[in-house]
Amino acid sequence: MRARQFIFEYNQQATAQRFGDKLLVTAAKDPSPEIASVFNILDSVRLTGKIELDSNTKTNALISIMQAIEAADPTKNKEYTVFLAKMYAQGGWGARIEDLESKVKPALEKFHLLKLKKKIPAPRNDIMRYADLADFVAVVDEYPDPEEKKQADKGTSKTVFENDQVRIVVPEDQNAACYYGQGTRWCTASRTSTNYFGHYSKDGPLYILLPKKPKHEGEKYQLHFPSEQFMDENDYKVENIVNLLEHRFGNLIPWFQEHEPAIREWVMFATDEDLKEPLMQIGEIIMEHVWEMINDWEHNDDYWYEWLRKEGYVYPEGHEEEGMIDWDRAAENDVDYLNWNYDANDWYLAAKEAVEVSPTMARRGAEEGYEEEGELITLGELELIPAYNVRQAFLRSRDGDGGLEEWIHKHIVMQKDGDKWVAKYYNPKKPTST
Repeated sequence: MRARQFIFEYNQQATAQRFGDKLLVTAAKDPSPEIASVFNILDSVRLTGKIELDSNTKTNALISIMQAIEAADPTKNKEYTVFLAKMYAQGGWGARIEDLESKVKPALEKFHLLKLKKKIPAPRNDIMRYADLADFVAVVDEYPDPEEKKQADKGTSKTVFENDQVRIVVPEDQNAACYYGQGTRWCTASRTSTNYFGHYSKDGPLYILLPKKPKHEGEKYQLHFPSEQFMDENDYKVENIVNLLEHRFGNLIPWFQEHEPAIREWVMFATDEDLKEPLMQIGEIIMEHVWEMINDWEHNDDYWYEWLRKEGYVYPEGHEEEGMIDWDRAAENDVDYLNWNYDANDWYLAAKEAVEVSPTMARRGAEEGYEEEGELITLGELELIPAYNVRQAFLRSRDGDGGLEEWIHKHIVMQKDGDKWVAKYYNPKKPTST
């Protein structure tokens, strides 16, 4: 083995060891095709955030990750790999292998040329001074390209929608994706490193929105519904996709509902007609269980029965049910458990308000969930809306929700009935003892 090869392998091992667990945590959230095998074995890390891998599996995973990171370093001696590994390990913008390849590698190539030609001054020419990839790429963008660019090939594309505010283009080949993605950091627009146009376009069209009256220089958007990725020109997730599609360029939602089947299943874009009936069904199923819970609490509340007896709500002496609670008399006097137990009444009202959801409330909840967590809730997961509402309603409650949120997850399922979704009660089978 040559000394140079030995040193390179040693450096790879040392870098992997230095950032080890952090690399794995990032890779667990990175579905880039280059590390698909690693991603597939990190399910437990995604769920718990804990590294519980045997030594051999962990070593092989780190080697695969390091090899993918090294591939994004354009220099012969891999002089930027430690920086890339550090950036990948800390997460944040660009912390996906496909981003390193398509967005960061071109910036590194330009940075390296600027350094060689002494066109980037200190301390900006020190790669390790940069705290994150977005800052690094932004600084490199400030400098003119040291090499002359060739005229871009427009490729083949199709204008699928146009009004007085926006033009929507679907690129049909990589050249078109690059042409209409000029000035962006999309991985589908890279000309100098790995381009992911084919990776995404095989699953569905890429819609590029070109504003006719941009609010800022370079404003563009790329939407890919199958992967649920909606990005601006800087490759940041669109903060409010509903606002973009419904208000920014006129109401584009009806057009997308007609041409993109996936959007019809998303709660935040669903119609009142699609939402009203299943939401009502979910509410009825949950409230039936809520009443069962209230009845259980009532039947087990000895103080309640003592109070009823003390107040005289019992059958009199000589009655065939002498000493038993006279429920008819209690009802005539508007005496019931919820009127008596203020805590139980407050719990009931909070639960009722949480699970009785209107279509407007469901859409708003789904929209907030996407903005906060990046998760798209479909009609097939509609029960998640009232379940989330229950969690929020009892978040600061001393007594909690009594297991109501967990019960919703376990006992309500959404099923397709023709072209409609319906909510059903589900009773999991009890485990059989042997």
